[in-house]
Amino acid sequence: MKKSFRTAAFIVSAAIMLSAMNAGVLAKSTKRVYVDGTAYIEAEDASAILSPMGVVKDSAASGGKYAAPQTSSSMTSPQRDYAHLSYDINVPQDDAYFVWMRVRTTNTAKYYMCFDDGVYKKQVSLDNVAAKPNEWVWACFDRYWLKSGDHTLKIRYCSSGMQYDAFYITNDKNFTPEGAEPSIVSPYEIYQRDENGSVTNLYCNLPSYLPPDEHPRLLFRSRDIEKIKSNLTNGQNKAAYETLLNDAKYETDGKLAEIKYGEASNIDLKTATMIEANAFLYQITGDKSYGRKAIDVSKNYMESAMIDETNASSTGRNMMWAIWSVACCYDWCYDLLTDEDKEHLIFYMVFNTKYSEPSYPPVKYGALNGGTGSEISGHMLEFQMLGGMMAAAVAAYDEIPDYYNVVAGRTLQYIVPAVNYYNESEMYSEGSSYGMYRHYYEILNNYIFKAMGYPNVYKEEGLSALGYFYLRQPDGERFMVGDDGDYYRNTYMNMNDYAYFLLGNMLGDSYFKTEYYRGHRSENKTSTIPGHLTPAMWLIMNDVEVPCDKSFRSFPLTAYSGDDSGYMFARTSWDEGFDSNTAMCLMNLKTQFLCGHEHKDVGHFSLYYKGLLALDSGIYQGSSFRDSKGNWISSVGFGSIEHRAYARQSIAHNTMLVYDPNEKLDPGDAKFYTTLDGGQRMKGTGWYAKTYDEIKTDERIKTGEVLSYNWGPDLNEPRYSYFKGDITDAYTDKVEKFQRSFMFFNFKDEEYPAALIVFDAVKSSSPTFKKTWLLHSEEEPKIDGNSVTITRETDDYHGRLINQTLMPDNGFSIKKVGQDFDGISKFKVVGTVYEMKPMSETAEVGNWRTEISATTAENQSYFLNVMQVSDNDEEITPLKAELIENTDEYAGVEIKNHIAYFRKDGDSKSKTFTINPKQSDDEKFFVITGLAEGKWSVTDADGKVIAAENVYKKHDSLSFESKGGRLKISRIGNTDSAEPSYKTLDLAKDEKKSIDVAIDGYYQTFENPWIESGDTLLAPVAEVLEKLDLDGFTDNGSSISVNDKYAETYEFTEGKDGVRKINGVLYAPVDIIKRTSRWSVVHDKVASIAVVTYGNRYRDRSQIAIETDPAAVQIMAAYTEGETTAAAAKSLDRKGNTYSCTIGEGSFTALLSEPTTISKVGLWWMNGAARQEIFEMYVSADGENWKEVFSGKSDGKTNGYEYFNVGGEENYRYVKVVCHGNTLNTYNSLTEIKVYK
Repeated sequence: MKKSFRTAAFIVSAAIMLSAMNAGVLAKSTKRVYVDGTAYIEAEDASAILSPMGVVKDSAASGGKYAAPQTSSSMTSPQRDYAHLSYDINVPQDDAYFVWMRVRTTNTAKYYMCFDDGVYKKQVSLDNVAAKPNEWVWACFDRYWLKSGDHTLKIRYCSSGMQYDAFYITNDKNFTPEGAEPSIVSPYEIYQRDENGSVTNLYCNLPSYLPPDEHPRLLFRSRDIEKIKSNLTNGQNKAAYETLLNDAKYETDGKLAEIKYGEASNIDLKTATMIEANAFLYQITGDKSYGRKAIDVSKNYMESAMIDETNASSTGRNMMWAIWSVACCYDWCYDLLTDEDKEHLIFYMVFNTKYSEPSYPPVKYGALNGGTGSEISGHMLEFQMLGGMMAAAVAAYDEIPDYYNVVAGRTLQYIVPAVNYYNESEMYSEGSSYGMYRHYYEILNNYIFKAMGYPNVYKEEGLSALGYFYLRQPDGERFMVGDDGDYYRNTYMNMNDYAYFLLGNMLGDSYFKTEYYRGHRSENKTSTIPGHLTPAMWLIMNDVEVPCDKSFRSFPLTAYSGDDSGYMFARTSWDEGFDSNTAMCLMNLKTQFLCGHEHKDVGHFSLYYKGLLALDSGIYQGSSFRDSKGNWISSVGFGSIEHRAYARQSIAHNTMLVYDPNEKLDPGDAKFYTTLDGGQRMKGTGWYAKTYDEIKTDERIKTGEVLSYNWGPDLNEPRYSYFKGDITDAYTDKVEKFQRSFMFFNFKDEEYPAALIVFDAVKSSSPTFKKTWLLHSEEEPKIDGNSVTITRETDDYHGRLINQTLMPDNGFSIKKVGQDFDGISKFKVVGTVYEMKPMSETAEVGNWRTEISATTAENQSYFLNVMQVSDNDEEITPLKAELIENTDEYAGVEIKNHIAYFRKDGDSKSKTFTINPKQSDDEKFFVITGLAEGKWSVTDADGKVIAAENVYKKHDSLSFESKGGRLKISRIGNTDSAEPSYKTLDLAKDEKKSIDVAIDGYYQTFENPWIESGDTLLAPVAEVLEKLDLDGFTDNGSSISVNDKYAETYEFTEGKDGVRKINGVLYAPVDIIKRTSRWSVVHDKVASIAVVTYGNRYRDRSQIAIETDPAAVQIMAAYTEGETTAAAAKSLDRKGNTYSCTIGEGSFTALLSEPTTISKVGLWWMNGAARQEIFEMYVSADGENWKEVFSGKSDGKTNGYEYFNVGGEENYRYVKVVCHGNTLNTYNSLTEIKVYK
C-alpha cells in the first residue's frame, strides 16, 4: 500500500524561556494566533533576541514590528553556541514540519536556521522573495523532521538584508498563508489527480519501465547475490573487497559537523562509503547488525547533510553523492526498515533533492521549464538526475511512485533519445573532458535500468568512448577538445574514465576494461565518491569473466567519429613514451554546436610529435593571481571574461578568422562571448536544442557538413588519411562558402614520420574582410620567409614542426603573437590582452600563435599549408613542400614523394581529367580527391592502366603509385563491390596485449616486450637500463655490467640468477634487474601491467624554485594511491607552484634513499592557510608494516611547511600520508614534503 504524509494539523504552544546560556533581550509576550490549528508566531516575540539582532518598528509589519540584524557586516561562521533568534515550540507527533516565514529583503540575503541542537543550514532567500525586494513576502523556507515534544527553532545571523516579521510552523502540507505561493510539493503527490485518479499535470510522459516488485533492485537483484558472493575473493575483486570491509568499520553516528561560512558542504565521503559498505554486507551476509548500522547512520547523515545553496551546480552534486549512498541503504536494507525509518529517509532524501539544479519536484533546468541548460548538453546529463535522483526514485518507488515517474519519465522521454543519437558516433559531443565525464552517468543510468530488467534502454553504448583512445598522446596526456586541459594535466591521465570500467563489464569488452586498469595502477582501483565506482559498486558490477587482455594497440591507426560529430584521428603508430616516434593529429569538422562546454572551434586541428606542436590554446580553470597592473584577480575559470573572450573563441584554435569590422554580436553570443575576434558565431540565443527533436529540426545548431573521409590503402595502417567538410554554417553571413580539407601522410620513416596538409577554399561576402589562418604553439615560433618553425625543447620533449605556406598565391603575410610564459598567460584578442594563470605549471595552454593572412582583397581565397614533423635536430634537413599544379579545378602539392590533389570548387568530379606532375625516376604516392561515386581508373602517358579502384559517395578519394608525367583520371562505371566498413571495432585486430610498462607514471613502449613466465616477470636488460638512463653499461652479448648512480656494480650473466636469452636478447627476472639503482616494480597480473617507480625524471617545469634543505633526508621516489590528478613527483620538485593531488580517499608515499631515524616531517599543503587537510601519517621500515604517528588536520593557517613530530628511535624508510580531503572540498594537494633525521 502506498503511504502518504499525515496532514492533520497540530497545535504548538510558544513558550518564553530564557536560559543563562542564551541571555539577551527577552520578548515581553508571545502571541499565539492559531489558523486552522497551525501555529503562528510574531518574529519579535522570540524567547531570546541577541545582538546583532534587534526589533524595529514598522507599520507595514504584522503587529507593527519585525526582527532584523542591526549591522551590515557578515558572520563568517555559525559555530557559536547561541542563536540570535529563538522560538520554543511543542509538537504532539513525529512528522515533517514546514517553516513558513514572512520576510523582506533588500538583496539575496543569507541566514542560518536549525531546530534544537541540530546542524545549522545556511539559507538563501527564495526566488519569490528575491523577486520582490523591499516587500513583505510569505515563503516556505524549509522542512524538518521533528519528534513529538519540545523543540526550539533557532536562527543565526549570516548577512544583512533579511528582515523577519512572522512564522508559521505546520505539518499540514496543504497549508498556505493568504497571498503566498504553495509550499514545496509532497513527494507522495508530485502529480495532481482528478476524482478518477487521472494525472492532470504531467511534466513528462509516464515511464514505461517500472521497478520490479522486490528488493534489492538498485544495481542488483536477489538472484545476483550468490554470484557476487562467489566472486568476492577473485583476483580482480580482492582489493575492492578488502577496502569495503575497512570502509564498513568506520566509526560514526552519521551526524555531520555544521557547515561553516564559505564551505561548499559538510558532506563526509567516509560516512557515505561506510553506509554503502554496511548495506552491501547485510545483503551478502544476512547479518542484520550491518543493515541496522547503515540505517541509523543514514538517518542522521541525511538530516545533518548541508550544502551552500548559492552554488547548486557544484554543491548539488555533493548532496546527490550523499543521497546515492542512502538510497542504496534504503533498497538493500529494505526489509529492516520500519515505517518511521521509511518516512524519515524519504523525507530527507526528497527534501535534500531541492538543493540540486533540477530541484524538487525535479522539473527545473532544461527542456521542461525553458530555462538554461538542456536535456542533451549540460548538467542534466550528470549525476544529479541520472545517478542520485534515479537511485532514490528506484529505491523508494513503492512509497513515492510519482518521484520515479518524473525522474525516469523525464530521462526516458528526453535524455535517452538524444544520448542514443550521439552514441552512434565514435566521439562524444561534449569534448575530451566532459564527454567521458557525462558518458559515465549515462552508462550508470543504463546499468540501473538493466538491473531492473531493461537491458537495452541506451543503444550503441561504447561507440562514443572509442574516440578517447585516439585522443591519447604518447606522453600519456590527451588532445584537448572543448573545456578541458590546464589543471587536469598529469602523467597517464585517468580523469573521468569510470565509463571504461562500466563499459568493459556491461559489454564484455576487454578493450575498455583494460584501459581502466591502465589508468588506475594502484592495487585499489575504486573511488571514494558515492556513485563513482565505490567498492560496493565494483563488487556488484565487475564481471570477473571479462579479462584485461586486449589493448587499443590493435586498433587501426585512423578513425572517423561519424557524420553527427565530425572528428577524424590519425597517427603513425601506438607506441608510447616521450621518445616515441608516434606522430598523431586530430582533425575537427564538427557538424553541430550545442553550447555546453563546446568551443567555437570548427576546422581546428592538433598535431603532436615528441610534444604538442599545434595545439588548442586557452585556459579553462585558472588560478587566482595578481595581474600585470597589480590587481588581484580571483574570478577565473569557467564563465570568467577571460574564458569567454578567449578560450572558447575561434581565435584560440587553429581555425580561420574572417574579420568583418561591422559585425555585431548576436544576443546569444553576447550572453556567452564578449569579443569580435573574426571567428565563428553561435547564431542563436545561447542554449540551442534542448531535446532530441530539436536536434533534428533546429538549423541554428548546424555548423557544417562532412563531405568526405577516407584512408588507405591499408585500412589498419594507412599511408594517408583524408578529411573534408563544408563549415560555412559555423560563421555568419560574412562567409559565403568555406570548405576545409585535411590530408595526413604517414611516411613510415623514423626521420620524417608524418606531414599534415590543410587546404582551405574560403569565400567572404566582401573582398575587404581580412582572412587569417591560425597556428597555435606552446613555444615561440620562428618565421623565415614562407616557413614557420615550432620546436619543443622542454620537459623531455624534442619535436619540431615546420609549416610551409604555399597559398594564397597572390600574397600573404606571416606574424607571431604572444610572449614567453612567466607564470601568467597573456592572450591578445583584437588589441585587448586577457591575462590568466593556469592551475598547473604543467599546463600547455598555447602562449603563442602564428597568423597567416591574405594580403590581396578578394572574395575567394585559397590557403594551402603543409606541416611536417621531425626531431628537433639541425642535422635533419627540412623536407621541401612544393605546389606542383594550380589550376581552376585542382591544387596539387608534393612532399617526400607524396602528392595530394585538392578539388578547388568543392564539387565532385565525374568527368575525365588529366594531371601533369613532373616525371620522376621513383615511384610516388598519389591521392586524388573530389571524385564522384563510381569506379575510377588511372592511365599513364603510354595508355597503361596503373590503378582501377572504387570510389564511394562519402569516400571521394583515390590513391595509387606512379612515376608521374601526364596521368588521365577517368570514371569507368559504377562501383562493383560493397563499401568496406570503416568502424574501429570492425577493423580492430583480434590480438592479445603484451605487458604494458609504466615508468614513474608514464607508459613506455619496449622494442623487446616484457614477458610473463609463470610467476616470474622477465625484462630485456639493456633496454630497461636505457629507459632508466643507466646507459653507461657494458654489453658483452652474454652478460651486461652496469654501475648505478650509487657507484655500485651489477652484472647480468646468461645462465645465472635466471638470466637467459630470448630471441637473441638478454632477459633477466625483474627482481634481479631492479637491484640497480634500487628501483621498484609492481606486477599487476590481472591486466599484465608492470608499474615501475624510479624517481621521475620527467616533466621538470620549474617556475618557482625552493632551495634545497641540507638537513633534510633525501627522498628517492614517491607514489600515490587513489584517484590521482597530479603525479607524486610534483611534491618532490622543490617548486612552490606545483603539487601532487589525489581526490577523496588517497595516499602519498615517500621512499627515503636509506633507512633513517625520523624526527619530523614537513608538509606543505596547497592553500594551507585557507583550509585544513584531513589526514593520518604513517612510517614503515619495509613498506608493509606501518606505524601511525599523526591523525588529525593541518592547522589551516600555514602557507608553507607545517611540521609534524615523529620522534622515533627506529629506522624507517617510508613515510605515508593517508588523506581524506580538506575542509572545503575532496582534493588532497601536497605541494612539497621534507623529512628530517
